[in-house]
Amino acid sequence: MIYQVLPSISKFDAISQHALAIDTELKRRGIETQLVAEHVGVEFSDRVKKPIEIDSFDDSQVLYHLSISNHIAEQILNSNATVDIWYHNITPAEYFEDWEPFVALELRIARYQLSQMAVRARRGVAASIYSENELKDNGCVNTCVMPVLFDPRNKVATTSFSNSNVKMNAASVILAVGRYAPHKRIEKLIETFSIYLDEVDSKAQLHLVGSRSSRWYQESIFQLINELKIKNHIHFHEHVSDADLAALYARADVFFCMSEHEGFCVPLVEAMHNNLPIVSSNGGAIAETLNGSGIVLDVDAELIEYVAALDLAINNSIVRADLIEASKKSAKSIDLDVEVNRAADWVTAI
Repeated sequence: MIYQVLPSISKFDAISQHALAIDTELKRRGIETQLVAEHVGVEFSDRVKKPIEIDSFDDSQVLYHLSISNHIAEQILNSNATVDIWYHNITPAEYFEDWEPFVALELRIARYQLSQMAVRARRGVAASIYSENELKDNGCVNTCVMPVLFDPRNKVATTSFSNSNVKMNAASVILAVGRYAPHKRIEKLIETFSIYLDEVDSKAQLHLVGSRSSRWYQESIFQLINELKIKNHIHFHEHVSDADLAALYARADVFFCMSEHEGFCVPLVEAMHNNLPIVSSNGGAIAETLNGSGIVLDVDAELIEYVAALDLAINNSIVRADLIEASKKSAKSIDLDVEVNRAADWVTAI
């Protein structure tokens, strides 16, 4: 039996989609496999077991997905199971310390569990060299890199204005996708957008797609928007369907990211599959994920530099054409079917 263990599984979570893709391929090959998660979305209740339903992991193989702390970690560590680790990166706790102390504590526990599991595991895999280096630093001696398994084609519209080298919207439409979390620097993104309104396009619109990770952090974002008096230019979208997200990608002139820490960043790949020009910071593994596409700036670059990059990506037809072609090229570099088979081969290797 191969158990895939993760803290939670839900419809909108990239790690959940990743584990489900592996589970589907293993079952297709006739291999006995079981997903195990402490928190299970109702739509997966017939496919996923909770830890309390597992008597023992002894004499089995465990693929342990790590991104946050998990109460079942100790049981796996103390079993005689063959353990492999799929490391999805852990957000540094300090980002949440001032906003959500309990979340920060969970992240610190996750770091401790990483230090234990990396040594205990037979081998490990991560979605980027950036994350693989963390695995190695924590004592995992047999490592490799494979991308997050998800199907970006579900989030690609049949028609897209972003294929055009010239901006199609009367007013600039800027799109950002990702959790409203401190390390994503949503406040800096909004401040940059405010300058863009003042200096480039007073009618521009910013669409933010994601879910709240901290009530207090999100409240500070709303307060900032009110202070800047740009409420009518910003639109929040939470828990959108694939079709609605595809429509937002199709309407956008540019994808914008200012994150300070990423272990991979799935929305960047979605943006590339939608042939969108991308402007981003180089936080964590972002440049690695972009693979030569996008305008990538230092995390510490001045906000006006990000404004200038947005202006080029949206309004300069030559730069825009180059960015679109770069997105197309990078999108083609990841073949989902190939990577799912590669992942299943890795999981089942002796």
